[in-house]
Amino acid sequence: MGRMIVIFVGLACAVAAGVFALPVLALMDPVTREAGFAMFAASIFAAFDLAASPADAAATLFLLARSVLAAICIAPLGLAALVGEIAGLRSWFWYACCSGGLAAAMPFLLRLVAGVDRGGATPETPAAIAESRFLLLFFLVGLITGSIYWLIAGRSAGTASSEPEGKAA
Repeated sequence: MGRMIVIFVGLACAVAAGVFALPVLALMDPVTREAGFAMFAASIFAAFDLAASPADAAATLFLLARSVLAAICIAPLGLAALVGEIAGLRSWFWYACCSGGLAAAMPFLLRLVAGVDRGGATPETPAAIAESRFLLLFFLVGLITGSIYWLIAGRSAGTASSEPEGKAA
């Protein structure tokens, strides 16, 4: 039971760090800031055009924000933590890089599942440049969430107690 609490606290703290880091890092890069504002404005106008009331539009925007945070901050970390806990992995590299890699791959995975085509975009197009910046942003957020999880719970993965290896009596 104690291990489950440590895992839950580690996940909660790591997700909170990711939710904070995502907008902060996005605002620091001019390309992601500009593209993010454009996407945000387009989603606001679309939500108000399609919604019957302002409350419906707000609910739609909340669902969009929740979905993005779940896809970037929660799902990659959850999968990395689940595999790490089952396998008893205690490596920072596993939690940080697996979370980062999965977060960076999430746009591709979602596009693949949805069957959306990129429309023949080449690496030189502004959309492709912005997408590469978002991939780096998502990787960094995953790296942060994985590192925070590792600091709290990953170092003692696979143990019955919540003490990191070498500190148990």
